[in-house]
Amino acid sequence: KGKVVLIDCWATWCGPCVASFPHLVEKHNKYADRGLAVISLSMDDEDNGQKVTAFLKKHNATFTNLHLKSDASAGRGLKEKLGYRG
Repeated sequence: KGKVVLIDCWATWCGPCVASFPHLVEKHNKYADRGLAVISLSMDDEDNGQKVTAFLKKHNATFTNLHLKSDASAGRGLKEKLGYRG
């Protein structure tokens, strides 16, 4: 409550996502103390958990990351609820 929430959908296999991820971390570091809450949603396959964790550590991402199951239903839900166009 009282925070701006930035939600980012990404995947380790998505070139534009990987390229923009450092900017997400930068925004979090710059504005977290002013009320910005960053939540990232990894769209990687379930069996890529270690790859996702390594990526987050490499980029010093300390915000909340959720590893979503990437199935057709999840994709439709993201498109409908968040305007995700992946």
